[in-house]
Amino acid sequence: MIENGMGTASDSAQQSANREQAGGKLAIFDFRGDGFEYFKIWIVNILLTIVTLGIYSAWATVRNHRYFYSNLYLDGNNFSYLAEPMQILRAESLP
Repeated sequence: MIENGMGTASDSAQQSANREQAGGKLAIFDFRGDGFEYFKIWIVNILLTIVTLGIYSAWATVRNHRYFYSNLYLDGNNFSYLAEPMQILRAESLP
C-alpha cells in the first residue's frame, strides 16, 4: 500500500467512490514521470545551454515544461504544453 499521509491509496479510492455515489466528484492529479528520464533531459539541457552560451535555454524550457505537462494527469487526461522555443527566445531577448 502507498501511504499518502492521510491513509492508504485504497482508502483514497474508497473515498472517491463514495463521493461519486453522493453526487460529488473528486479530481485526482497523478504524476507518471520517471526521475532517470528527467535527469537525462536535465543534463542535456544544462550541457547545451552552456555550449550555446545560453541560447538553448529557450529550448530547454520547452523540453522541461513538455515533460512535466505530458506526465501530469488529471482524471486520466494529461496536459500539453503548446509554447514554441522561438516565442520564448524572442520574449527573453526583449529589452
